[in-house]
Amino acid sequence: MHVNSPEMPAMVSEDAYTNSFKHLQRKKESLVARTLLNDLCQIVFGSSLLSLNFRKSPLGQPLLDTGYCSISHSNGWVFVAVSDSPVGVDIEQLEQREIEALSVAFDGATWEKIQGDAFRILQAFSEKEAVSKLRGTGFTEDPKTIKPTTSEHLHVVKVEITENESYIFSVGTPLNAELNFVKCDKNTRLVSLK
Repeated sequence: MHVNSPEMPAMVSEDAYTNSFKHLQRKKESLVARTLLNDLCQIVFGSSLLSLNFRKSPLGQPLLDTGYCSISHSNGWVFVAVSDSPVGVDIEQLEQREIEALSVAFDGATWEKIQGDAFRILQAFSEKEAVSKLRGTGFTEDPKTIKPTTSEHLHVVKVEITENESYIFSVGTPLNAELNFVKCDKNTRLVSLK
């Protein structure tokens, strides 16, 4: 969901973590993420985010007492997931300007293959981020070494929101399934893995 969506649900309360953000956009993204996670936790687990003891690990990974969750944001979009098995999500805007700076996330051979192709670079980077979140390490693990194993499945979709606004959504799960968007606009709430 986009932070400026007209269909924004009632927001969860601010707390010390969300109040720590100096940048208003980042604070809004954090509040939207918690609100969406709260809604999903009630659907999937029948409990609120608060009752599931939502917190961040020392590495910044979002944690629940029951189940798993993952959060990503880009340019006002917030992408969250909850599951009864490990999950990692990432969203990357395709219209980014500093693509070449992502070379640090790839070994030389891989970079040589994808260099100059913004779509392939962002897709590969998004896949690495989703897998690192699935593993619970984030980029504390050297991004150059991150490659999915046979038990880690990546689900990647390119979505055009408008003619000039496209994103890559990546989900890493232990499940081999399809990522299905019923619709994708500023009000998208639910995406399913089937």
